[in-house]
Amino acid sequence: MITLELERVIRRPVQAVWDFFSDFEAMPSWQPEFRELVQQTPGPVGVGTVFRYRRRVPFGEQQGTMEITEWDPPRRLGFSAEPGPVLPRGSWTFTGDDDTTHVVDHLDAELQGLLRLFSPILRRQFAQEGSRHLDEAVRRLEAASAAPKET
Repeated sequence: MITLELERVIRRPVQAVWDFFSDFEAMPSWQPEFRELVQQTPGPVGVGTVFRYRRRVPFGEQQGTMEITEWDPPRRLGFSAEPGPVLPRGSWTFTGDDDTTHVVDHLDAELQGLLRLFSPILRRQFAQEGSRHLDEAVRRLEAASAAPKET
């Protein structure tokens, strides 16, 4: 099992950060390993909502499903994904005030089969990937707040 916890502070209110992170179908725009996330269950997103995904992996493409396991707007959301040699469970927690949001990105990744042997390498890779994703989220959210307002 690989466990990671990454943190960032974003100069945007909690609701704006929640809106960004909870838009799963837009995730490929800031997490480029994802080629597609499409909601499969009808209705509003919440616990039990399932998304079908396509994701680039080192030796091709992986397809599977991601399910929302926690949904507490605008404070916390969680997910799990399958199938695969890596079974991730993750969450994002948002705390803050009118001006800034502290984001905690938590990941538990269960490695299957021979992948367990590569745990140290994969831990480093997952940490680098997660950091890139959070840095891109910060960049996009803070750029959106700096954009001139239309009147």
